[in-house]
Amino acid sequence: MRALDITPAAYTAPQIDRKLTAAADAVDGICQRKFYPTDATYTFDWPNYQYAYPWRLWLDQFEMAAQPTLVVSGTYLPVPVVIPVGSYFMAPINDGPPYTSLELRRDMNSSFGNNTTPQNDIGITGSFGYWMQTTPAGSLSASIATTAQGTAQVSAGALAGPGVGDVMIVDSERMLITNSSYISTGITPSSGGTTNLASDNTLAVPDGTQFNPGEILLIDSEYMLLQNVFANNLLVKRAWGGTVLSTHSGSPIWANRLLSVTRGILGTTATTHLVNAPIVINQVPGLIKDCAIATAVVGLTNEPAAYAILVPSYGSQTGASMATLGANAEAAPGVGYQGLLQLLTNSIYVRKVRTRVV
Repeated sequence: MRALDITPAAYTAPQIDRKLTAAADAVDGICQRKFYPTDATYTFDWPNYQYAYPWRLWLDQFEMAAQPTLVVSGTYLPVPVVIPVGSYFMAPINDGPPYTSLELRRDMNSSFGNNTTPQNDIGITGSFGYWMQTTPAGSLSASIATTAQGTAQVSAGALAGPGVGDVMIVDSERMLITNSSYISTGITPSSGGTTNLASDNTLAVPDGTQFNPGEILLIDSEYMLLQNVFANNLLVKRAWGGTVLSTHSGSPIWANRLLSVTRGILGTTATTHLVNAPIVINQVPGLIKDCAIATAVVGLTNEPAAYAILVPSYGSQTGASMATLGANAEAAPGVGYQGLLQLLTNSIYVRKVRTRVV
């Protein structure tokens, strides 16, 4: 919503969620990799058709976000042969993760090929994906008492806080945030917001530490964007999200802190969590987020026009508008989008085609 020139009404949030989901999938497709970790065991044939050295296994699309927890050969044996940690290393050694290959140390005695068949000889257990970097995002303000509970109540959020689409990690469990809703903070402003003037934008509260800049607050039926916190004063932008300036007296502040979550995802198991348990969210590289947001914005602005917006070419009579032609061309929607995608295509985040020795 903040990326657009105009502020969409709150009822457009489901449409935005849909566009962001599609945009994230599109960017993952361009990069040919996933920017979230998955705990799993994957198997690989040995020998295979990689034409690699006998001590090297290319992971290809199964790159690893961390060192493996277990590597075995002979997955069909009653007791697979464990390859000790010191008998292999992950490459690239200096630049990983992500790790793109596993190499046996040639000065050790471990080897692949212990199966009675080449099929699924090597088994690797660990976290697969781009990396394991996370960002702190507050804590639970209420316990998660059962493994079936589908909501999580969180502390003061912000732009870096957990939001729809984020992978939220509490203790060792990963959860996908699918929706969010407002709950009462139990805090009522002692002053401010009593008029329907945009300049009446400072709310005095008993404890400013209960809020963070970037949160969307709700008082009665008016949304407010919390721009900054000065001690116990909240500086807000009134009438946010298409709502109407209103007068308020004695009404509590509500905040978007109740999250609907899918439990135990990406190879983890749902468990219980105590109140105040710290929350982190899976970190996505900045360029990846920018491209996903840009793709979603282009989709949102093009959808009402049935995707009929064209980028004009000079000397042509086709395009979105004749106003875009000439020396002082007006930028049509999406003109800079291709440049951003080109940055992505040339970046380190796109998985390159591996040249195989023939």
